[in-house]
Amino acid sequence: MSDPKTTAGRIEDEFRARESVLRPEAYVFGQAVSPEFHAAFEKEYRLHVPHRSMWWRYLGVALVTAILTFAITWAIAASRPVTLTLASTSVGIAATPKVFTQTTSSSGSSTSTAAATANNSGGAALTEAQLKAEVSALGGGIYWAGSVTNSFYTLNHIKSGQDFVRYLPEGKGLGDATQNYRVIATYRDPNAFTTVTTAAKISQGVSFTNPDGSFIYYAKETPSHVYLVIKNLPYQIEIFDPVPGSSLKLAKTPGLIKSVI
Repeated sequence: MSDPKTTAGRIEDEFRARESVLRPEAYVFGQAVSPEFHAAFEKEYRLHVPHRSMWWRYLGVALVTAILTFAITWAIAASRPVTLTLASTSVGIAATPKVFTQTTSSSGSSTSTAAATANNSGGAALTEAQLKAEVSALGGGIYWAGSVTNSFYTLNHIKSGQDFVRYLPEGKGLGDATQNYRVIATYRDPNAFTTVTTAAKISQGVSFTNPDGSFIYYAKETPSHVYLVIKNLPYQIEIFDPVPGSSLKLAKTPGLIKSVI
């Protein structure tokens, strides 16, 4: 920006060259000039040289803009849901969006000491009888959606207290790691009911209580992953089905989600 004094001086000289009659009604830089000269000079001067009072206006606008930006940013951040995460696993339900904090037992492992085998680590297609035998050997506490005609099952037992029962129609898909199969996951949590119901209150999802007293929750963006908890039972049960709407239907069906044994 050019020097205000230099610019003002140039403008003044230009006007003085045009002004022939001076009257002492107004002053510019201590010089008496006519009112017409003064008015014209003021107009031209303000167009070329920022007036000192305008800096305060600029500062005020900047402060107001900063305050409004902060307020809007804070409001948006406050409106976002709190995300609670459950310890993730690379097996069972691939890419499952965990939304609840799981509390494991004090030992941090399942109550069973059964050795890992193909039958309980997801490596074998099991009949209903074989599945129940494996669950019994692990001490129970594993849930599913009941038997399905012509289906086989896999059982994946994780020592941290996570168990996955996967459904294989006609025994197909044993080595398929995609989300194309129904999976019922059981997560051991002594405070399961309180954990899920409390988390649901501060999450932007869908939740309600079944007529039998069980509680259902699912996130709007992942409706295929439905969580079910039952009062006085230390388990979070996650229901996944690739068919849209099926997970919720399974969770809402009275008595369908139950212990394998």
